[in-house]
Amino acid sequence: TQVGAEALYRFGSREQLYIGARYNNASGQLPGEETNKVSVDRVNIGAGWYLTNNILTKIEYVSQNYNDYPTQMNENGAKFHGINIEAVVAF
Repeated sequence: TQVGAEALYRFGSREQLYIGARYNNASGQLPGEETNKVSVDRVNIGAGWYLTNNILTKIEYVSQNYNDYPTQMNENGAKFHGINIEAVVAF
């Protein structure tokens, strides 16, 4: 099962700036496991600036958590919280 939601607000004289938020959750049964249903949830909050129509710079705060994984798996208790800075060129 996967659930996601996104909100985006554009502003500026050419709508070249934006702020946004995104939520995503994926859950399911691991192969070979009959009882545990695991999930991964992720939240992004960010802002961006289109310098031109095909060049974007953005900064995001990301929080991602791995939930209910068996203790013997590397994903058990795994998480990521941090800032992501990107520059994108589209052709």
